[in-house]
Amino acid sequence: MSNYLYLPGVAGNYASAPDTAALSITGDIDIQARVALDDWTPAQETAIVSKYIATNDHRSYMFVVRSGSTGLLRFYWSEDGVALLAVTSSVAPTVSDGDYLWIRVILDVDDGPIGQGRGIFYTGGSGVSPTWVQLGDTAGGGSVPTFIFDGLHPVEVGAYANG
Repeated sequence: MSNYLYLPGVAGNYASAPDTAALSITGDIDIQARVALDDWTPAQETAIVSKYIATNDHRSYMFVVRSGSTGLLRFYWSEDGVALLAVTSSVAPTVSDGDYLWIRVILDVDDGPIGQGRGIFYTGGSGVSPTWVQLGDTAGGGSVPTFIFDGLHPVEVGAYANG
């Protein structure tokens, strides 16, 4: 694959797109990324994609690899720009440090066990085209139904809150 975005893990190294109507997702969301992390159990949460900044209460969502020895995937979102909700994968992806892996999260805002949001995590292998397999159990969270706050912050790849 010759087209990619290299982000060396240095503060300020990320890509962003300004807030637009097309990026103001308040319902179901599906985020997919082919990622190679130097450390799949990072010391700090590693942001994959976000539309999130705490300043002026513009938290919308953030897809991360959890910190510590877990390496679990987590999706945060807010219904009001302030309070955070989260779903976390029940198992970590099986991947070696430095290797590529497709990862994915789907937040279905009104299809959980009692009508609340549900998060489903997937892995898709390391090749150019993913073959999706659910990662662990489906996770429920949020109100009945939930939604994503329409914040004004840009969408960022490889960072959150301006890198």
